[in-house]
Amino acid sequence: MRPDPYGFVTTTPFGFLEVLERDQGFDDAHGARRLAILFLGADGIATYDALFCQGHPTLDPFAVVLQDHGFGGNYDRYGRGGLLDRIARRCGVFPRWLLVAQNTKIWDGFVQIATVEGDPGGMHATLRFLYERREE
Repeated sequence: MRPDPYGFVTTTPFGFLEVLERDQGFDDAHGARRLAILFLGADGIATYDALFCQGHPTLDPFAVVLQDHGFGGNYDRYGRGGLLDRIARRCGVFPRWLLVAQNTKIWDGFVQIATVEGDPGGMHATLRFLYERREE
């Protein structure tokens, strides 16, 4: 292994907030009037912990994408039993929705939405499926 196992990472960390607005002429049947998405080029596990698990009042995350890549450079799994799952359980903060790749184990307490088809995503177009949190 290289002396720096993450030496292949060439992207400078970044963050930006994107606010999307529904086209005029469409009503609430077409979704929210506005949707704000925070994009972070940062470590996903550390970011989840920093934003949602440090004891300061905040909203729970709305949705989280879980996709384990194998050789993707992640130091741990995002799926069930991985560090992200363990952090969420320890602090008791969960999103309402998970978008989960078929190569990733679903967290306990989430149920797949059967009426929503899988959609390919990520580097290798792995199918991802929508899950909703059910109270345990």
